[in-house]
Amino acid sequence: MLKELGLQGGLKSIENQLGINRDADLKGIDGFEAVFLWHQYKRGHHESLRKLLRYNEQDIVNLKSLLDYYLDKKQASF
Repeated sequence: MLKELGLQGGLKSIENQLGINRDADLKGIDGFEAVFLWHQYKRGHHESLRKLLRYNEQDIVNLKSLLDYYLDKKQASF
């Protein structure tokens, strides 16, 4: 959908293009790091699960922001 508006890349890239920020301790975490956090948790590092859940939560919150952005732009074009 966002490609229609000239935005390209993955979630983190589009967040950056639109100035959507993540919590400082979650910046730089990507899918690879998320998998690493999961494996750390499975080895008993419970803080890794907390961080992974916060990372996933911000994905959801930011996806909602991106949907709102898209809908606003589409509605403005009518």
